[in-house]
Amino acid sequence: MNYHLFLSTKRMRTDNCSPIYAKIFLNNKVYERCTGIYILTQYWNRSFKRADVKYANATEVNKILNDIEAKLNTPPHLGDYTISYIDSLLKPQANNSNALTCMDAINAYIKHKERLIDTADGICNETFKSYFHKAKNINIFLQNELNKPGLLLTDFNYSIGEKLKAY
Repeated sequence: MNYHLFLSTKRMRTDNCSPIYAKIFLNNKVYERCTGIYILTQYWNRSFKRADVKYANATEVNKILNDIEAKLNTPPHLGDYTISYIDSLLKPQANNSNALTCMDAINAYIKHKERLIDTADGICNETFKSYFHKAKNINIFLQNELNKPGLLLTDFNYSIGEKLKAY
């Protein structure tokens, strides 16, 4: 298994921060996984693949990146590297306790719509029931097709949307 860290400027947020990704080469396949760390592009040092010392949180960011690299360089206790094993290494680093998953967002949307049932500006009960059916199908898609039931909203992209649309 080989890997390298890079700043994904094509996934830049509106606040001009870009995510740091790990590109992982495993079993003749290439996987890109987000570390959950966002940084302003001008503070990324391409040569060292670390945050520039001019960045206010450089020490913290670089410590997290060092931890990720240490974990990626440590072989698994049982069996070979698998992408789910690598995902488990990256997940704790992503500060996912505050991150919103796709299903969290869908459930929040459904809860919001529930308050609007049978109101003047709201929806009917049958429409509301269809939201549960759609949420169930999306959950099945995330589990079975992508093998990512806890997919973060920040990791949702156009290609996943197209796969979901065709599902």
